[in-house]
Amino acid sequence: FGNQKGKILFYADFYDNNPNIILNVVRNMNDVFDKIMVVGHNASVSQILCYFSSIMPFAMPTSSLAAINFECSKWSSINEAENNVAVFLTPEKLINKE
Repeated sequence: FGNQKGKILFYADFYDNNPNIILNVVRNMNDVFDKIMVVGHNASVSQILCYFSSIMPFAMPTSSLAAINFECSKWSSINEAENNVAVFLTPEKLINKE
């Protein structure tokens, strides 16, 4: 995990659809990054959102986008259900401009 801002990293393990793999990658991110973007597949993405938001169940339709605010200074210290889902957009919301 270098310190080059704007670098795109690909993790083939994300395709195993295991939320623990995603969680491990995020927790091991270099703390120089204050924002990261994770692109993945369901059901692991929905499970990650449930874990971090305590919203059960959290359904992610295809092509949805969610953003979570973490109140911490180190990626390794992120924990469950103490964060806020700041943005949740679905294709339907974008089409209907809700």
